[in-house]
Amino acid sequence: MATNDNLPNQHPDNIVGRQPTPEEVARRDGYVQGRTDESYVQDSVRGQKRAIAQARANDSAASGVVFGLCIALLAAGAGAAIYFLMGDRADVDPVSVPQIERETTIERETTVIEKEVPTPAVEAPDVTVPDVNVQMPEVDVPDVNVTNQVPETPSVDIEETTEAVPEASPETVPEASPEAAPE
Repeated sequence: MATNDNLPNQHPDNIVGRQPTPEEVARRDGYVQGRTDESYVQDSVRGQKRAIAQARANDSAASGVVFGLCIALLAAGAGAAIYFLMGDRADVDPVSVPQIERETTIERETTVIEKEVPTPAVEAPDVTVPDVNVQMPEVDVPDVNVTNQVPETPSVDIEETTEAVPEASPETVPEASPEAAPE
């Protein structure tokens, strides 16, 4: 435990004050004690007031429920008394209910009624169409259909060309590969 090296009248900043008189000490202690006692008394009074208010609320709710039940019982008793005391129920004759025979087959008759509704004839309004004669000026249109003519090639004698071309041997003719064939 740490000890306090300060004297009782010495301030922590080393300022020494005068010694209080016994009246000052009693006054200070009485003031502090009085405030503490008064706070305690007020707290207990407030607690008592809260408890009393809670008890009143509970009593009011309970008495309200009891009062409501009493009124409901009185109303039910009065209604039952009026129901039973309103008259003699012994004079009431029993009512017989006639029994209705029901047919099991139901026949329905269907009637088709056809009506012809005359349609009113609508007359077309007389409209005169004006006689319009539009004349277009004649324009010379050039002939755009051009035909390509193939130039005539001189005919070559087949006998002469076969003599000039040496015959190809199977060794010099390259074979056509299927990959290079045009599709």
